[in-house]
Amino acid sequence: MNRQKIIETIEEIRNLFETSNTYDVDAKDNALLYGCIEGPYPDKYLLVINGRKKVIEFDNKINKLWENDSVLYNNFTKKDFEQRLVRFIRLKIDDSSKFNIEDFENIRKINEPIIEREIFKEIKGVKISSNAPITIKGFSFYSWPNHKNFIQTKYPEAFIKNGYYFSPVPKSLVLVSTTILSANFERACELADIRFKKLENFLKYLLTEESFGNELCNEQDIGIFNYRENSLLSSIEVTKDSINSIGKVVGTYNELELTKDLLFKKEHSEKIWNLFESSNPNNLEKRLINAIEWVGKAKNEIDSEKALIQFLFAIEALVNFNEQKIVSPSVSYGMCETISILLGEDKTERLEIDKIFNQLYSIRSSIVHGNAKGFSKYDLENAKSLSEKLIAKFFNDNEIIKLGVNGIKRLIKEKKYENARR
Repeated sequence: MNRQKIIETIEEIRNLFETSNTYDVDAKDNALLYGCIEGPYPDKYLLVINGRKKVIEFDNKINKLWENDSVLYNNFTKKDFEQRLVRFIRLKIDDSSKFNIEDFENIRKINEPIIEREIFKEIKGVKISSNAPITIKGFSFYSWPNHKNFIQTKYPEAFIKNGYYFSPVPKSLVLVSTTILSANFERACELADIRFKKLENFLKYLLTEESFGNELCNEQDIGIFNYRENSLLSSIEVTKDSINSIGKVVGTYNELELTKDLLFKKEHSEKIWNLFESSNPNNLEKRLINAIEWVGKAKNEIDSEKALIQFLFAIEALVNFNEQKIVSPSVSYGMCETISILLGEDKTERLEIDKIFNQLYSIRSSIVHGNAKGFSKYDLENAKSLSEKLIAKFFNDNEIIKLGVNGIKRLIKEKKYENARR
């Protein structure tokens, strides 16, 4: 955002506020309140935003200012920035003056040093037997407490002062860490969590295999935020003259041995990890990232209906070129055509892919409209296979990557008419 737009946006935020010495408690769900008129240090008045429409507008404008400024986004939580801005608005109301760019620079002024902060999280479903931690693309994987010395050696002074934060760990586990540059610890944790969530989905895509024959069990799972623990699921039956129980083990029943080789086991793993770290991905690369994450989410999903839809979301992320984002029959036809031409080597293969995709989209529509009568594990396997083959095609075919979205559209049109002439 340029300077003029920043000031205009702040003035628009300021105009959403009213000053008051009273507050309607019943209206709190559709209003925002700042300040306090009771206690030892009362404010002269309350700053209030009344009405749900204004509250939403306020949040959108705050978010726009915060997300579009790298200093604010990397060093302040959204709440911190909001509170700072509101304090300045109060000052401007007090002296009846307008905002200027110097005021904004004061709001975004950082009072603490920007430092490197290594954020750790537990990761489940894997074990590490190697003597040293595993590092890849800004992440480190530690087996705790086996790799305890590596962390202590890296931060000797910190462990002397505050090593007890690691002491209560009751068992052997795997930790994953990433380093964030920020002036604020809380914001560093939020930024790390964004990276960890993306990492979790990438790892599920790269490493795990699911058992479609039993939707309550996965052979493998990897989780930082979402992990299917192994547990016993029981059902109790009560009839007129008896009580019975049946139990079933659900969740993940295998643990992966995490190694550097495993992280690169897929044919296009190197390209995937490079894409993960891309600081400025183009349109096609963003589509690939979304597709990989949707497949990762689908692999963790207990509900087979949700899993199938998420596999199809991955496909849509790559080949839905409709700018309006509405999946109409003509759009699904266009996606089907694109997939068939990209993946099919000849007419027979393309017709088979066409048949599979239309079957899957028919199931998707039934699920969305609440008319799904159930489908087989083979439909799920087809959805997974189609999404992963499409992702692999984009990674392994250098010509496809070079073409970009518009080039792919031209390619599909050319091949379609080329086939028509034959």
